[in-house]
Amino acid sequence: MAWMECHDLGTRMAVIEKGFTITNRLTQAATQPQNENSIRQASKALSDAKKYRIRIDPNVIKDTGEQFIGATAAQPLAQQAVQQYLDYRSFLNRELAPSGPLEKKVNIAPVFLPHLRRVFPLTQLVRR
Repeated sequence: MAWMECHDLGTRMAVIEKGFTITNRLTQAATQPQNENSIRQASKALSDAKKYRIRIDPNVIKDTGEQFIGATAAQPLAQQAVQQYLDYRSFLNRELAPSGPLEKKVNIAPVFLPHLRRVFPLTQLVRR
């Protein structure tokens, strides 16, 4: 299922429809992965998915991508579609990555400094 963050119902419906269309285009193109037209169709569908920030079902990406990977031996142009699949995967990784700081910054000095002074007397902490 395709997904995109949006707020109004009309926009959501349009995104869902576009997601289904892109999924169908990929599935159809993967039936003939050695065909130059299918390669262009898959590349364009993945480009559109990135453009509209649509998440395609990972199983569809995996299954259709494998078809194009298998076709690269017989049809070198299929590498273009494979590259689009890789680009799309990178796009998903960026979309799913946390946008804020990965960890909360905490001042640990008040907690650990007294402990360090007990374990290591000041004379051992200062280099001479």
